[in-house]
Amino acid sequence: MIDITIGLACILLLTYVSVLEKIVMNKHNFMDIALSRLFYMLLILLVIIIIYNPRLLTSESFMKSMKDPQIMLIGGFTTIGALLYYFLLSSKNLYMMSLIWPLIMIFTIIAAYMFLKESLNKFQWLGIILTFIGASMTLYFK
Repeated sequence: MIDITIGLACILLLTYVSVLEKIVMNKHNFMDIALSRLFYMLLILLVIIIIYNPRLLTSESFMKSMKDPQIMLIGGFTTIGALLYYFLLSSKNLYMMSLIWPLIMIFTIIAAYMFLKESLNKFQWLGIILTFIGASMTLYFK
């Protein structure tokens, strides 16, 4: 039950963020919003770490992970992806933005199937197909 509650909270918070980002996009450029968002995310994360486990920041495993090229790649891709997201948001192309979130999930599932050998049942495949159909309809009937 806790997973469902956390999942619903995540959906509601990210939905609110998406709407709020569109509102502030009229007042600020996408780079300012992206940098401000990153600043506040890091600030909140730092406060949580200090409250729950301040030794984590100086641990040997943390220092080792900071030098891992795969983690650097994750950070780089996340940053570039966020900047592209804000760029699209600033272009006021809401149709394209409405397609990005569901397709990220679908491509993640497909990549996990292909590269991590995750298994998918028939209902999950059906969900992927229906999402693609919905995305296509969104573009076609805009």
